[in-house]
Amino acid sequence: MRCKGAGLLVVLLLLPALHAEDKDKSDGKDKKGGVAAQYEALVKEYQKAQSDWQKAISAAKATEERRKIVLEKNPDRTFAEKFVAFAEKNRKDALAVDALLRAMRGSGSGQTGEKAPRARAVKLLLADHLHNEKVGEVCSSLTFGIDAEGDTLLKALAEKSKKKETRARACLALAQRLGTQADFIPQLKEDDATRKQLEGIFGKDAVAKFVKRDAKGLRPRAESSSTGSSATISPT
Repeated sequence: MRCKGAGLLVVLLLLPALHAEDKDKSDGKDKKGGVAAQYEALVKEYQKAQSDWQKAISAAKATEERRKIVLEKNPDRTFAEKFVAFAEKNRKDALAVDALLRAMRGSGSGQTGEKAPRARAVKLLLADHLHNEKVGEVCSSLTFGIDAEGDTLLKALAEKSKKKETRARACLALAQRLGTQADFIPQLKEDDATRKQLEGIFGKDAVAKFVKRDAKGLRPRAESSSTGSSATISPT
């Protein structure tokens, strides 16, 4: 049982990085020191940190050493705040949505509450970018996760987005996410080691709330979301 929990833990951490796409490039017209230049510098800083992190994971010889690097050196812990702060400062700029999506693709900062980067990112995405087609790109990176913010974003996109493709993506991602959560809850109740590691990613309160959820009740919701995905992409 512990092996399964550890496997899902690795997926939770690494899947977002695999789905990250560098489509949020500026057009090069921004003046030195302008918003686009600031964003490019932040992205490059993040990419270097990601590269260094992945190299460190590959170089680790012992399993415990590798696990420690995966959990403690993940650059998402610090860069989620940086990307959200950029979006908040430049809320009316077109690059704000790119910064928010970067924050959402990360595995988590270990912070909880409305002031946490992920919570602030979801709030801005729903307020300012609900119908932006770019937001649909983040759905695949949210197929695994236990945070309430990821659930909230996918549900809102599935129900309210004016973009047909985004609704389809959100429904599919939500179905996969809820199905995985239903499998993961019983495992966490038996595997204290994995639970403690997840607390370092999503926060102790978030994990405690997640474990208390009704795993059996998530199954019908997952099936319903999957059906919604099919309905969404059907011709109208």
